[in-house]
Amino acid sequence: MTAQRGPYEGASGSGIATAPAADHPSRLTATIDGVTVRGVAVDLRPWSIDAGDAAAAIRGRADECTVACSRPGSLFDAVGVVDPSLNVSLRRVLAAVARRRGYRADAAEELRQVRVELATLAPPSCDRSKQRRQVATAGADEAELAERVATIRGELQARRDAGVDVSATEKRLSDAVAALTDARTERLSAEQALDRAREDSRPSRNRRDQRLQLQDRERNLQRVIHRELAGAVYDEFKAAVRRVPGGAETGRSVDGYDGDDVTAALAVLRMLRTATPAVLAVDRFDGPKRAAHTLGVPVLRV
Repeated sequence: MTAQRGPYEGASGSGIATAPAADHPSRLTATIDGVTVRGVAVDLRPWSIDAGDAAAAIRGRADECTVACSRPGSLFDAVGVVDPSLNVSLRRVLAAVARRRGYRADAAEELRQVRVELATLAPPSCDRSKQRRQVATAGADEAELAERVATIRGELQARRDAGVDVSATEKRLSDAVAALTDARTERLSAEQALDRAREDSRPSRNRRDQRLQLQDRERNLQRVIHRELAGAVYDEFKAAVRRVPGGAETGRSVDGYDGDDVTAALAVLRMLRTATPAVLAVDRFDGPKRAAHTLGVPVLRV
């Protein structure tokens, strides 16, 4: 199956703006400690702003540093902050890029139907813990009373052998046997209740099994869709890898990529050309401006 490209829908709702042209990043305005800096790149190192603070500024959640820019989307979370510890799920990220390009996977409709079916299939309740506890309690009571009956019988025999009055012991034995009979009845009743609960929950178990199968199908379809969509833009990714610093063997598909995650993230940023700044905490470029022009996105260097 191959992902198909439909009419471009942009990044509706994502808040991601696209730079006007490759290698011409948008300008950004950053204000740090009352100092306003404008340009395609801002070096935050003199202010000791770290990557987390810079990302918070882009998200509008910082006080010391503010950045006037479009709201970052999900891809910013994936590749917007480039530091040596970055971990990129390349297939998932490229699938997101493909969606931004307007690609749709063949299995998308099937996935939608599976999710609709899952939404109508409420998680069943197969909890029989109450009935199990009742059986366990009744069984323990019965065992305790059976032991008591055996003990009293022993006492009764001993008193008879000694030739002493046994009337009181016989009364205790009669009461204990009656209690044991009631306990056995209670235990049998609890076991029957548990059997009925098991039988009553059979439809719930079937529904649970159906739900598990659908969830497994959903995961498989997601993998198929990610593979299809990532494949649709992989040639573009390979071209971007060749334009950014860092060594990587790209292979013929996303599964063949053999390189570090920083290089992958830089290549994806070059593909995106967003007006949202990227935060760079790596020494891959000859200065922040060079990074901005190579990637085609405004840059905050930390």
